[in-house]
Amino acid sequence: MKSHVLILGDTLAGLVAAWRLCTAEYRVTILKATDTLHEATASANPPNEIPDSPIVYGSHAYTDSLLQDLGISRQESGWKRVALEFKTEASASARFSCPPFPAPWHTLWGLATFSALPYRERWRMLTYLEKVWEGVTALPSALDLQTADVWLTNNGQTAAVQKTIWNPLCRFLMGTSLSHTRAGSFTAMLARVFFQTSRRSPRITPLPKVATLLAQSLTERLKQRSAGIDRVPAIEHLQVGAERVTGVRASDGTLYTADWYVAAVHPTTLASFLPERLLARYSSFHQMSQAPFSPMVRFTGLSDHTITTPRLILHDGRFSWTLCHPTDASKDHATLLSCVSTGDAAFLSESDDRIQACALDTLHTVFPDHPFSNPERLHRSHITRQPLGFVPHMPGTEPSRPSNQTPIRNFLLAGSWTDTNASTEIESAIASGNLCAEILLDHPRALTSRNPATYDATL
Repeated sequence: MKSHVLILGDTLAGLVAAWRLCTAEYRVTILKATDTLHEATASANPPNEIPDSPIVYGSHAYTDSLLQDLGISRQESGWKRVALEFKTEASASARFSCPPFPAPWHTLWGLATFSALPYRERWRMLTYLEKVWEGVTALPSALDLQTADVWLTNNGQTAAVQKTIWNPLCRFLMGTSLSHTRAGSFTAMLARVFFQTSRRSPRITPLPKVATLLAQSLTERLKQRSAGIDRVPAIEHLQVGAERVTGVRASDGTLYTADWYVAAVHPTTLASFLPERLLARYSSFHQMSQAPFSPMVRFTGLSDHTITTPRLILHDGRFSWTLCHPTDASKDHATLLSCVSTGDAAFLSESDDRIQACALDTLHTVFPDHPFSNPERLHRSHITRQPLGFVPHMPGTEPSRPSNQTPIRNFLLAGSWTDTNASTEIESAIASGNLCAEILLDHPRALTSRNPATYDATL
């Protein structure tokens, strides 16, 4: 009989790990608890029919593979490619072109023809990249000891260009501003997004959003395979014996035991039920519990003014980027509008009226020739505040992303916040769930159940 695995949390990463293990005939139980510490708060009138529109950029091989494995077609997922555009004060929005050239020539062409970047800054960046590839110069070894704005300044990018181009791009990709992002993390992200095949250009999906579609499909598959899904009020305490987890106690007093345990909850929630001695003994647990998070504020609404193609525009201001695309969420065709702010903690405490006014000003600036900023044509709008939005990449520190394998022998971590080297949250969550399943499948002693004494002796 194969091992029993207890998944703590029904996040996308946890569901992926559970499904992979179920297909390998493991016994799986999922504890579905409310992750109140990580919940996003919505405005007083939450939407009933307004869809969300997640964006995937860079490599999305795990997402595509999972959709294919679950039999979800491209039409069902609703993915549509969208080009990056930048809005500057001096000109109308400029698109970063991505022609069907081999990598990295498509990016070089896009950079050389990118009109929003002044000619001098374009030439300086292209010259710098050429020297790096030819071996004439090298990336500084101390990139992790300086901020992204310092690195850009050293490469001839002016403060004005950083404000209108590089900072919005950094907030879009990393969730933090240039001055609060490590240069090493920023350059690594740029390489993953722009110096890969052109097929990895940004994509969006309207309704239903991919994360929800995947979660629903995975839950149905798990029920078909008789996986246990137990709803508990909350997870109260993780019991740890001699270097192994011996059980999980819920807030209602129920004790759950298994051979293996996979924590698929937000790190703040995880830290709340970890024993104090683990936080004190292991630096990885302590660092995870102390990790700061970058907040996100999103204004979303439907406009009766229609467009034919989706647009993703990055810009300076209180909101970092604006997304608009046609949708059939209502009886009539409409346009979904979404303004997103990242890394601005003060914006969380602003009133709904103030955030909406700021969003309407942004829409008027970004789309001066469209009636998107007209409140009379904007319907069913709402505001979402997410205090724990991103794991930031602070200068001079190591990334706060732990590996899936913990110092505790039978305890794994699954979540978009783990170290997966993926670009986006949805891709990272799926990759993390896969990695947890692979660790168990590859473990030489994970194939059969055993009593605790034998377990400790063999590990």
